[in-house]
Amino acid sequence: MSETKRKLGFWESIENFWYYYKCWVVLGVLLALGIWLGVWYASTTVDDTSGDLTVVSLFAHPLTSEEYDIDRRLAGVVADANGDGESKVVLKPYYITEKKTSESDQVSKEQFEAGLQKCYGDLLILDEPSLDSYLPKDIFEPIGNYVDLSQIPEEDIVYRGDVPVAVKLTNSKVLSDMRFIIDEVYVSVMFIPDNASEKTLACRENAKDAIAELLVQKEIEVNDE
Repeated sequence: MSETKRKLGFWESIENFWYYYKCWVVLGVLLALGIWLGVWYASTTVDDTSGDLTVVSLFAHPLTSEEYDIDRRLAGVVADANGDGESKVVLKPYYITEKKTSESDQVSKEQFEAGLQKCYGDLLILDEPSLDSYLPKDIFEPIGNYVDLSQIPEEDIVYRGDVPVAVKLTNSKVLSDMRFIIDEVYVSVMFIPDNASEKTLACRENAKDAIAELLVQKEIEVNDE
């Protein structure tokens, strides 16, 4: 003899749903909370304008401080843009793997792009996958405003449309001295907003000297034997 299923009340339906699906609900809430915290962290930590040059880098994997102390190596070549009597370079390194699938990738992407939107940075240093990913976006100043492109091999110049926006750091002495392990590295300058302050403009001028230092090539040893 068949029985007619009793129709559940509202609260009984809620209890039934929670009994069977609570694990997925908890996981979903935790994931959403993690992403929200990442975005919040990006919005509260990306604004550091205390330096005379801010270097923003984006690579596919992290580097140790021994491999990447570019802030210290460039500090001596930039002018005092903020008038505090010292030359300071601020480094903001970000890491997004080529797969771009992990939660840490999402957090790094949010942080990096939050900085781009607010123009917190002067010099951009990117590996090849990162440059390819962001090249379609209008975030670069014409690199010809900061370096004499006639001195750069054509194959080392990267264009966005017909505008040169980045140059490859081929045999860079600075990177070599740091025992830098990434081969394809490019330098560019972040766009200048319409409402740029005098300090921002002064920091962008410092980018010229920093790029000149990065473009100095290491001496190649020649074996005469």
